[in-house]
Order: sequence, then structure tokens, then C-alpha cells
Amino acid sequence: MSVAWSIFKILLKLEIAVGKKLSEIIRSILEGLTSVEALSRWEIPRPAARLFEIVDRVADFLASGVAHSIFLSPLRPIIATAGALSPMIAVPAVYIVYLSLALISPLPVLDLNVWLAAILLWSAAILAYAVGAALTGLRCKHGEIEPSAQEELLHFALPLIIAGALGLAVNYMRIGAIPLLYPELRRHDGFWMISYDAYLLGLSSLVTWMGLKVKRGGLSRTSCLTALAGLMALTLALTIPSGFRLDVFVAVGTLVTSMWMAGLVRGRQIIAYFGLPGLAIFVMQKVLLMARAGLSGDPYYVLVSRAGFTLYSLTTILQAYPPWGMTYGVLLFVNPILTLLGIPRPLVGALTGEAVVGLPVAYTTSLVGPIWIDFGLPGVVLVPLAIGVVTGKVFSLARMGDPAAEVLYPILLSASLVWVESGPVHPYLYSFYAPALALILKRWVENRSVEQSTDVEKPKNRREEDLEFM
Repeated sequence: MSVAWSIFKILLKLEIAVGKKLSEIIRSILEGLTSVEALSRWEIPRPAARLFEIVDRVADFLASGVAHSIFLSPLRPIIATAGALSPMIAVPAVYIVYLSLALISPLPVLDLNVWLAAILLWSAAILAYAVGAALTGLRCKHGEIEPSAQEELLHFALPLIIAGALGLAVNYMRIGAIPLLYPELRRHDGFWMISYDAYLLGLSSLVTWMGLKVKRGGLSRTSCLTALAGLMALTLALTIPSGFRLDVFVAVGTLVTSMWMAGLVRGRQIIAYFGLPGLAIFVMQKVLLMARAGLSGDPYYVLVSRAGFTLYSLTTILQAYPPWGMTYGVLLFVNPILTLLGIPRPLVGALTGEAVVGLPVAYTTSLVGPIWIDFGLPGVVLVPLAIGVVTGKVFSLARMGDPAAEVLYPILLSASLVWVESGPVHPYLYSFYAPALALILKRWVENRSVEQSTDVEKPKNRREEDLEFM
């Protein structure tokens, strides 16, 4: 273990050294461009600025209504303490929206009892996640990242975001077409997953660095938001062509959550500027995929029917598999390993697709579906509880000013949000929970060492005081 940790630290130092050299090269290039001055003076066109003002007013009005809502009054202290994109608020909020869409779906209810059981179990899983996150995420003191770690974040981010972006672009070249237009070419292989994960880490680190620069006066807010608009465009350009909506949501969710953690946007701005466009992107992707498959549907139908089909899939899973589990970890833990070896989610399709439509094709079955197949009723509570505890603890460390936690948390939250619909079956998102657990363990050991050293010093100090008194 110590050898592996030493090797990891050496690789990390090499990566940061490469990032330092890259930052020097980029800085020298930017200093030689006269257009940088013009960019710093760039202003939003007046019609667009007016539109943003209207959207801000609407967002303020909606935020005020939510703040005074009778139904949310018991949660008001948590909302005020944790914030809009905390795990105990964001995940239940996404679930409520998605469940509402499922309930108005035109898909038929084949068995009312199973349908109600599916909703109750889905709700129980989300509640267990929120409770786990609250147990570890609310007990924290606010802090800031140390200034000495600021430039290291930039040096850590640059190689990852550049290598990740190039890897995703090269992957489309390897395929030879845009998977969004040719659904049969969509795939997640090892090369894609490494590139995507590197891009997410680089993206979160870079936005965290930008937030610190703005707070400490090293970067103007206008220039920062202009750069973030460019990052948003790059992120969409790299992920939309993949044809997988989750690729887009996790990347955009990481970017937006990082901006929120860095204090660059507020909760209501997230809904106004990113929530509604996110739904539009989701619908556009599904309409294009359906059109390529020879199907048709209006955007409203596509949006609600997808949510309804997820609930329908969950009901079939509950009927097909026993309530005490069947595969006992094969689906959640063995399947990701097989995927990393180049076999694309074989067990997901075999276990969920066969139950839903009789074909070995993966379908979204909510947070509950894969967990039910593996561990049954006990797992529906325990697995989301464990995921919530880890995510909440990393959120707590991030709020305390831990730089590694502030980089990891936006990715963990984005994974949790997409798992509301699809369930934890994506190996490229699992990989971030390993460093999260290592970080939590490392901080726990450090705190224990500090406590033990304090306990040892106290008797010594008392003895010295006694000697002085004598």
C-alpha cells in the first residue's frame, strides 16, 4: 500500500510539473496577443443583457416563492445551511421533478400495486441517500483553500483538460462518424472512459482555480464568466456528439456545480441558465436519436415518456427478480470491471433489458433497479445510504477548504444526479469514488493523529506547570 501511494505521489508531482510548464507556455502566448486587451473590455450585447435581466427577475420571483413555501418550511434550515447544490437538496429535487414527469406520462399502469411499490421504493432510496448525505454533510465549518494550493490547482488541471479533450476528439475520429447521428456506433470503451474522466477532473480543477482567482482579485468576474462560457461551449461540443445524454449531463453538471462551489453563480441562476437549457439538450438528443431510428415524437412526449418508461422499467424489474437479491454485487461491482476490460456493460443489458423488453439491451431502471437485482430490499436502503454518506463527507470537506474535495465533489454530485434515473451502473463514474474514499480515510487518520498528539501533550503540560509551581 505504501509503495502504491509513493508511486501515485511521484506521478502526481510529474503531472503538476507538466502543468506548470503548460501554464507558462499559455501565459506567454496570451501575453503576446493584443486581442487579450480587447477581450477584457468585451461587453454583452444590450439585447442579450436585457434578456438576462428579465430571466434574473423571474428567477428571483421563483426563489422567493420557494423560500416562503409551506411545503418546504421543514427543510428551510437545511436549504439555508447547505445550499441548492448540496447532495441533501439537489438529489431529492431532481427526483421530485423526474417523478412528476413520470406520473404525467402517457404510458399505461399495468399493475397498480407494483406501480405504487416502485414509487415507494424509489422514494425510500432517495430518502436514504439524503439522510446519509445529511449525516456527514451538515457538520462542517466553512473555510477556504490555502493560497499555496491555488497555482497547483491550475497546474493539475491543464494537462488533464487538454489530454481529455484531445482524447474525446480522437475517439470520434476512431469511430469514423458522429454517434449522435448513428446510434448503432455509440460506445464507451476504455480509451473513451479515461479521456472523459481526465476531462472531468481537469474541468473541475480549472473552475475551482478561477473561483479562487476571482475571490483574491487576480481575475475579474466578467473575464471569468467569459472564459466559463467558452468552457461550456467546449464541453457541449465534446459530449453532445457521443449520443449519450448522461455524458452531457455529468460534464455540464460538473461545470455548473464547480461554479456554484466557487461562488461564481447562485442557485436560482443555475435553474434559469442551465436547468432549462439542459432539458432542451436532453430532448434534442432524444428526438435526433429517435429520428435516426425511424421513430417520431414531439419534444413534450419525448421528455415525459422517457421518465414514464423509467418507472415502467422499475416495475418490471420488481416483478422479475426476488425481493432479497439475486446477484449479490455482480451487477454493481463485477460489471464495471468487465466494462473497463472492454466488454460494454454486458450484465446490465442481460439482467435489466431481458426483464424489461426481452432483449439484452441496457435500459434505465432508476436508482432502485440495479440495486434490487443485486441486493433486494435491504440494498435499496443501504446502498444509497452509503453513497450519500461518501458524497456528503466529501461535500463537508470541500466546504472546509480541502482542495481535493472541492475538485471531487462536483463530479460525485453529478454522478448522483444521473443515477436518480439510470442507477449506479456506469464504471467511468465509479472510478471517482475510490479517491473519494481514500481522501476521507486520509483526513480521518490525520484528525486522529492530531487528537492523539494533543492528548499526549496535555499531561506533559500539566506536569510542567506543577514543577513550576513547586
